[in-house]
Amino acid sequence: MSKPTLVPRINYIKQGPNKNLLRKEMEDNSQRLDRSGIDGQCGFRVQPIFKEQGHEDREIIQSPDSAAVIILDNNPRYAKGGGDFSSRISIVAGIQGANLDENKPIDKLTPLDDAAGVYVVQKDDPQDFFRVKLANGKMTGTQLANPVHAGVQMSIDPADRSDKVKSHVTTYGDTIQMISRDGGINLYAGGVSSKLSTGVTSDIYNGVNLIYGNKADNSRSSSVYSLQPLVKGHNLEYVLAEIMKNQRKIMSYLMNNVAGTMPTPWQVAYNALNLITQGINQTFTEINASTISEGGINSRWNKTN
Repeated sequence: MSKPTLVPRINYIKQGPNKNLLRKEMEDNSQRLDRSGIDGQCGFRVQPIFKEQGHEDREIIQSPDSAAVIILDNNPRYAKGGGDFSSRISIVAGIQGANLDENKPIDKLTPLDDAAGVYVVQKDDPQDFFRVKLANGKMTGTQLANPVHAGVQMSIDPADRSDKVKSHVTTYGDTIQMISRDGGINLYAGGVSSKLSTGVTSDIYNGVNLIYGNKADNSRSSSVYSLQPLVKGHNLEYVLAEIMKNQRKIMSYLMNNVAGTMPTPWQVAYNALNLITQGINQTFTEINASTISEGGINSRWNKTN
């Protein structure tokens, strides 16, 4: 059995020179210094340092002993040229995550590197949230799949794949959990306001999309990532009931038009359909064997429109 990988409690490599010098002096002199991390004491943690010049709009609420921060600023994607109404709030636990180095002041915020965070943005291009513009004007980073362009992502210029000028709330982390005490988690898409945050009329509702792997391929394609509509349980019941109804009509017709006792093609077809119907009825009987129908095709708890 392989041994588990242990993560060091303190990353000395990414600590600043002052802390490392203090630690070295302590070790050389066999001293026990407060916050040294020795004998179970609380050690020096890697602290983020933010670059102040050129970020006068940035207000930072920072923990004195961790990389947890709340940052209030303007989204540079729309505020850089003096644009208004582009405020941004970043609530982050572990800014820059494992890439944090207190020897390197943080200039641009890169949510893709953060350990976990909630980001509230007044004006942005939502699917470009993880992308950053480089000094040469090119964009780098991960672009989120836009379900509006499902199946044609590659044929659209990357600059046009994202929704434009929209507010959004984005949550990011290794695991995202929403827990309700009474079991009610409701996702609403559209139907609330007739206008977007910018005042533009909202006339397109994109619905709720569950996307795995950041891929949204065409719903008619054979791709395992094809973005397809969910099946409504009652509608499926109606369709199956209609199929069984039509089968009964065919069986009745065959039975009424079969003459004699010798097997005929009609009788063979009748017997085959009869076997099919018996199989379907048996399946439904098994599905609805109990009063609560735990194995039913309809979920008792999860619903969609």
